[in-house]
Amino acid sequence: MGMSIESFERNATAAELIPALQRDGAVIVRERVDPARMDALVALLAPALDPLEPGGGEFFGYRKKSCGELFANGCEFSETLLLDPLVTEVSDTILGPNCHHYRVNASGSIQVWGGGQNQPLHREMDIYRPFLVHDPARPEYVLATMWAGCDFTTENGATRLAPGSHLWPDGRRATEDEVTQAVMHKGSLLFWLGKSFHGLGKNRTDEPRTGIIFTLTVDWLTQEENQFVAVPPEVARKLPERAQQLLGYRASPLLGWVGGRDSDNLLRPARGKSGPLV
Repeated sequence: MGMSIESFERNATAAELIPALQRDGAVIVRERVDPARMDALVALLAPALDPLEPGGGEFFGYRKKSCGELFANGCEFSETLLLDPLVTEVSDTILGPNCHHYRVNASGSIQVWGGGQNQPLHREMDIYRPFLVHDPARPEYVLATMWAGCDFTTENGATRLAPGSHLWPDGRRATEDEVTQAVMHKGSLLFWLGKSFHGLGKNRTDEPRTGIIFTLTVDWLTQEENQFVAVPPEVARKLPERAQQLLGYRASPLLGWVGGRDSDNLLRPARGKSGPLV
C-alpha cells in the first residue's frame, strides 16, 4: 500500500488544501456534508440505481451499478454539492487560469457491489487521447470530486489512487505499493486531478459502496457527458443560475455562443450583441 492521502477538516479552506492537492494529486475533506444530508441525497438516487444489476465489464470490475444525469435529479445536488463553496474555490484555482470558464464534464452515482475486482487505474484525461496525451508539464484541464455516500473503507472498495502520479511521465504505470485508498467517512469529499491515476476498489463486503461523482473541465474541451441532453433547458431552468452556467449554459466570447441569447446564460435572451456572426 502506498502513501496515504492527506485529509483535512470539513471547514478547511482552499488555500490550506491546494498545496497538498498539487503535490499528491488528491486530497480528502472529512465529512464535508452532514451524514444525514448525504443519506437524503443517496435516497433520491435509489429509483435510478435499485432496478439495475451489477455489471460494467472488465473496466468497471464487473460489479458496478451507475447512473448519470446527476443534476437532473433535483436541485439538492447542485445546491449541496456542485455549488459547495470549497468546490468553487478549488476549481477556480486549479482550472480557472486555463480557460474562460469551466463546466461539468460528467456526473452521476457509482455503486460497487461485492464479488468483483479492482478497476484498472486510469486518468480522467485519458478520454481525450490521442489528441491530448499525458504531459505532467501541462496545466490541469479536469478536476474530479467524489462524495462518500457511505463510509469508504479498504474492504468495501474505497477509491484507489496513486499519489504523485499526475507528475509521472507518460507510460509509467503504478505498482501496487504505490497505490492507496481514499478511506473516509460518509459525507466526505475526495478531490483528485485529471492527471492522477485512480480506479474503483474491490468490494469484499455484502453491502454496496455508494459514491456520488462529478468532474469539471475547461470550457474548450468537449464534455464527457452531454449535459444539454442530461439536463435539458426545461429542467435546467429549475436550478440555481450558477448551476446552469456550470452545466454548460454559458459561452465564451468565441466558443459556444448562440445568436439572440445572453452568452453569460444561454437560457435567457440577449440584452445586446450575443456573439460573433459567422
